[in-house]
Amino acid sequence: MAGGQEGASLQGELQAARVTTRRILQLLDETLEPAAYSRLARLLFTGTNTVARLLREQRALEGDSAAFTRTVVSQALDQLSIEKGVQL
Repeated sequence: MAGGQEGASLQGELQAARVTTRRILQLLDETLEPAAYSRLARLLFTGTNTVARLLREQRALEGDSAAFTRTVVSQALDQLSIEKGVQL
């Protein structure tokens, strides 16, 4: 598989992990039993680790790690800022 195709494949995985993580964050805003809150918190941690791992793998595939990291972090912060209504 060519490098560009791998990057496209990782982009889809990254998008899925981000959507799932956002959905877990939305669930954590609800009133929950302590056990359910604890399970969701663990899932959120796992999802965040998955996003970080995929970003590292994608960065390694793409080569220009510093510019790529700045772009991805900036996009993620902008999205969180919009979703949560908080200036980051």
